[in-house]
This record gives sequence, structure tokens and C-alpha cells, in this order.
Amino acid sequence: MHLKNFSMVQTSYSWKLASAYNLFNVLIVTPDDQEEVALTIASKKKKISKKIFIEFGVGLGLSRKQFEGVFKRFLELKPGSKDLIEFSFLSEDMQDVYVNILEQRYQVLFNEKKL
Repeated sequence: MHLKNFSMVQTSYSWKLASAYNLFNVLIVTPDDQEEVALTIASKKKKISKKIFIEFGVGLGLSRKQFEGVFKRFLELKPGSKDLIEFSFLSEDMQDVYVNILEQRYQVLFNEKKL
């Protein structure tokens, strides 16, 4: 997942995350760039917690049910994420870096340590 690109789309009934369009993870090739997002969220570009992310979504008018649905899907798709990375054309070293970044993101969102 590209760590700095995400888009919101306003539909006739609400805001939602746009479909994935750029799935290259820039941190695997630019590890010195520690920013997690290109634009600020709550005046921050890194160390974006689950709480900050939820507050951002609430500010966009997203409901608790929408958040619960997204987080549930993240957890359901977690096992296949590692498989997709391992099936990619990335080198083994880059795959390891990618999986470690993914594990860090899941830890932030769900207080989990390993894929």
C-alpha cells in the first residue's frame, strides 16, 4: 500500500475511501522518508494513531459503523496480504521490508505484533 496516497470520494450519501489506485509502498525504496502521509492529519505527517485517523473520518462525516466495517475488512484481509507480497516481483529483501511495514501498521491499528 502506498503510505502517502489515499483519496476520499464523496458519494450521494457519504464520504468513503477511494478504491486503491497506487499500491507501491515508497518506504521500501526510501526508508529515510519517515512521513506516513503527504498532507497533514491533525497537524501531523507521522505517528498517525487509530484515534487520529478515526477523528479525521468523523470530521468527514463517517459513521462508527463505517469505521467498524473498514477495520473488520482490514483484519479479514490481513492473512492474504503477506501472500500477495510474497507472490510479487519484489526481491526477498524488499518483501521482508514490506511485511515489516505492514506489521507496524497493523500494530498501530489493532495493537497486534505479527502477521
